[in-house]
Amino acid sequence: MTEETLPASRRTAVSVLRLPIRPHLTPLARREALQGLLYISPWLIGFFVFTLLPTIATIGFSFTDIELAGQDAVNFVGLANYQKLLADPDVWADLSKMGFRPVGS
Repeated sequence: MTEETLPASRRTAVSVLRLPIRPHLTPLARREALQGLLYISPWLIGFFVFTLLPTIATIGFSFTDIELAGQDAVNFVGLANYQKLLADPDVWADLSKMGFRPVGS
């Protein structure tokens, strides 16, 4: 029985969402795909090393009390850093100045 002939009560999410099988790549297509990956690999390596990994590390560090100059242990503080940031009046003053700067120029 194919999926189309199964009654609705016997269909599963897997059988309904099954993707068509991809045809196998020919040797030429496989070689071209490999060459394409080799051509973009310097960009991919640079993107991961200089953009994606530092961004993930920054987001992770924002939930800790890390001090880059100290040798203390890193402790998870959760959203406490963000609570301090939102409670600081200087932050709101600086953000409002930055908001008006493009309008005033």
